[in-house]
Amino acid sequence: MSSPEEQAMLAEAAQIHQEQRQQLYAIDTTYAIQRGLTMGRTRLKSRNHYLKVAAITLITIMVAGLWLLSPIRGTVTPQAAKEQSLEWGALSKFKEIDYDIDQSTLESAIRNNYVQLINKSAKSGPYQINIDAVTADENKLILLYSAQTDSSQEIYDVNSVRMKDAQTGRSLGNTSKMGGWEGQSWHGRGTLELDRSQPFPRSIEVDFQIASVDRGKLSDPKTGTVKSEMKYSERMKIKFDLEPKFASIKTEKYQPNQTFMLGDHQIVLSEVEISPLMTRVRFAYDPGKKMNFQTKLLISDMVQPFEIVSKTDDGRVYKLSSLSGTGTEDGSQYTFSSNMLDDPKSMVLKLYPESRASYASEQEVEAHMLELKIK
Repeated sequence: MSSPEEQAMLAEAAQIHQEQRQQLYAIDTTYAIQRGLTMGRTRLKSRNHYLKVAAITLITIMVAGLWLLSPIRGTVTPQAAKEQSLEWGALSKFKEIDYDIDQSTLESAIRNNYVQLINKSAKSGPYQINIDAVTADENKLILLYSAQTDSSQEIYDVNSVRMKDAQTGRSLGNTSKMGGWEGQSWHGRGTLELDRSQPFPRSIEVDFQIASVDRGKLSDPKTGTVKSEMKYSERMKIKFDLEPKFASIKTEKYQPNQTFMLGDHQIVLSEVEISPLMTRVRFAYDPGKKMNFQTKLLISDMVQPFEIVSKTDDGRVYKLSSLSGTGTEDGSQYTFSSNMLDDPKSMVLKLYPESRASYASEQEVEAHMLELKIK
């Protein structure tokens, strides 16, 4: 039987999960797939046990199925091949986080010295959390953190990462999380979308909680399903100030107003926003016409962005992955990775063709993708 304290922590964790699903559904579904893939890879390397692999694969497929059934969804695409050697330095341990579809954004920030090293820690019993680094703009914040515990425990997850403006107390929300572990250690990345209509937070307080199991339990395929076996740290808080450079670069806006047809419907690439850590594109459906909900869902299912191809003056090519999507009053919007700091001279948005299933191979699909010039 769980103690009242454990029950309270479990209830709080469930509430946090529900809040995340309500506030960040599109983003969290994508990252849930990433976490499933990472869990499969990590456990396969460490245990090589067929039952574990089957269980993890089933979970991943179930989550992916729910994601694919969503009318508007993030698109998990491979990262571009590295065009040049990138030195991660003190952050090299975060380079190995697998299936990180937003890694191209972080690499651009590192290339352009747009990262602030923090190195502040907090402890609670056998647990320790450390904020290694942060990068931010007026639309998005990326936090790199690491966790450790003593030899009696194995870290299952940093299960909660909340942020607030340390000066005003305003909640900034719960982050979407991605990470990986090696027994007593964890390296993670938290991503938070910011509301630029609100004042930019100059000082941040991050509130963490770590979930663990007794040593040797992490290899059990049932781990994560038996609540009584999970242990949680007390909440640990770390405050830090953001460097002024993160508030200095404003979002650039473009109105491509490029029109294309999908079936009998007219679609307009109406607006593109670009900032150091995020690219956001907006589509308008059948401008000037009244549209019911079912028609909007039908069109949303046909509008499937693949990636943005970004080219710089010196010939480097970067592929920016689609991260998430959501409906708007007159259409939809999608967020992508960004390499604004590399000063791209051209950006082309690629979308899947309307009759994707009719092509014999992915190569044919790519050859028939729609291409829309952003800049």
